[in-house]
Amino acid sequence: MKGFSLRATSDSEVCIKKYIMAVQTQFNYKVKFVRHDGARESVANSLKAFYDDQRIEQQVTVPYMHQTNGTAERAIRTIVTIGRSMLHYAKLDKCF
Repeated sequence: MKGFSLRATSDSEVCIKKYIMAVQTQFNYKVKFVRHDGARESVANSLKAFYDDQRIEQQVTVPYMHQTNGTAERAIRTIVTIGRSMLHYAKLDKCF
């Protein structure tokens, strides 16, 4: 299963739908719930309608509490650290 790199937050709705459908098709499991932080792109009306059609429950976490999503936060931190390390060893500016 591949990940998605978003250029803008407006792309997240399409990527969420594609990812859910791919998981359900590839692994033959139904997605039962989606957990998010309640951001605007996560609670769009068309996305709510998609969740209702697929019978997916939304779980909204407490805002500004990154500890509630520890695994994802650790993965993001690891990716950022690797990227910074690559910039350092390539002798590039931090602006890249």
